[in-house]
Amino acid sequence: MNADDMHLYPDLYGRLYNTFVDNAREWLTELENGLLSLEKNPYGKEDVNHIFRIAHNMKSSSGTIGLDCIYRYAHSVEDLLLLMRDGKLIVDKALIDLLLLAVDVMWEMVEAAALKKPLESMVCEKLIQQIEMYKSCCV
Repeated sequence: MNADDMHLYPDLYGRLYNTFVDNAREWLTELENGLLSLEKNPYGKEDVNHIFRIAHNMKSSSGTIGLDCIYRYAHSVEDLLLLMRDGKLIVDKALIDLLLLAVDVMWEMVEAAALKKPLESMVCEKLIQQIEMYKSCCV
């Protein structure tokens, strides 16, 4: 849905927006549970694939409804998970801690979106930089 569609079909956009918020809350719960499971079993390939798909859903859905800050942050998290899935990052406490922090940040973003609060792009950029720094140090 592009910006013009949002204005032409406000009822549809409102339903999509609310559906995104509901789904995002479920995805974040699943993501957190998957990361906690992965922390106990760092070789759990199924967990890695599952959390990667969840991050992908978050990225795609937020982009579809125009929540750019969530989209860009989820994209950065997805890239990190891709490296993990491809065996280019070792699943260790530091990585799990970073990803759990990312989940906390996405919770805050989703709850702000639920309240129709604007998301600060500067804050979003700073958070993305943290993930990018981790990737550059550890790959």
